[in-house]
Amino acid sequence: MAVEPRTVREIRALARRIGEFREMPDPVLDDLLLVVSEFVSNVVQHSGSSTVTVKLVFGAGSLSVAVRDSGRWVPPRPVGEVAESGRGTRLCRALPCVVAAGRHHPARGGTVAWAQLSTSSPTAA
Repeated sequence: MAVEPRTVREIRALARRIGEFREMPDPVLDDLLLVVSEFVSNVVQHSGSSTVTVKLVFGAGSLSVAVRDSGRWVPPRPVGEVAESGRGTRLCRALPCVVAAGRHHPARGGTVAWAQLSTSSPTAA
């Protein structure tokens, strides 16, 4: 999809429709939408890429999310206590349904941000 100001909203809406179609529990769907929004927002705001690709792969009890751009990776600045950005991957890792999240930079360029979610609703402790 082309990177434009409305891209985050459009991809988030599509992810919502897919999650609802797959009858994901609300907490899992909420986490999916936050992950997708955060990763796609980073592409729109920071990558300089003209396109973004989002891939959702459902497995037995899990969902893999991968967001790829063709931009040029810029090393992150240190995150201060009052910074308004720079916490995306850490934020996603802290979500109840997210098992793991990260980012890598393939040899052919661009960035892939990824997350693995449990599709079982977290239980109250």
